[in-house]
Amino acid sequence: MEYFNEIKKWDDLHCEKHVMNLVNNITELLENRGISELYYIDIGANVGKVYDLLKERNNLKKVWMYEASPMLFDYLKIKYEKDDNVVLSHGAISNTEGTVPFDETSMLYQIKNNVEEFNFGLSKIGNSPNQLEINSNKISNLIGNNEEIFNNVSFIKIDTENVDFFILDDLISVVEKFKTKPIIEFEVNYKSSAITNEMAQDILDKYVLVGYKPLRLEDCWGDGILIPN
Repeated sequence: MEYFNEIKKWDDLHCEKHVMNLVNNITELLENRGISELYYIDIGANVGKVYDLLKERNNLKKVWMYEASPMLFDYLKIKYEKDDNVVLSHGAISNTEGTVPFDETSMLYQIKNNVEEFNFGLSKIGNSPNQLEINSNKISNLIGNNEEIFNNVSFIKIDTENVDFFILDDLISVVEKFKTKPIIEFEVNYKSSAITNEMAQDILDKYVLVGYKPLRLEDCWGDGILIPN
């Protein structure tokens, strides 16, 4: 595939430091909750580095990866073609059904200018001079009838650059279907989607009503984690 070597360089050399704190925190939470077999959902899987690191520390049984970037998704297909524990889906996840504009300007700029240290985690839904049109769906639609997910998943990772709170607002409609309510990690990126502080906090407060510990925006430093009671 085109740009395979550049994406592999990002995967092998630079991506780990961007996700290590998340992996450390989630591993500790899983251990504290006595979760011995890990099934999880990865929205915005990028190159699968979170999966690679979690697999080193946990009895990881299965992951459902969703990735919107065509280039990163093609890389994932090659990387995990022999891994039966990985279920891959291509497309954007948001609160929109249909097609959305997708911006990969940052990745293409870094590749073409051969920057010293890649960061291929910046692609997102949004307009750009060379935007793509990709399919988008709600996570509630995609997992709505999947009993394997509802019976086993204990962790959901959301990393989309700008629509995490839209996904959180949709996800709450199905969260009570999970046999064990999942730990939910997300990026605090709501300002990129014109969501106010009050609206973002209201979304987090809805999770308290379905069995999660209260979480204040001011206590989230870059990332937030919703933890079941």
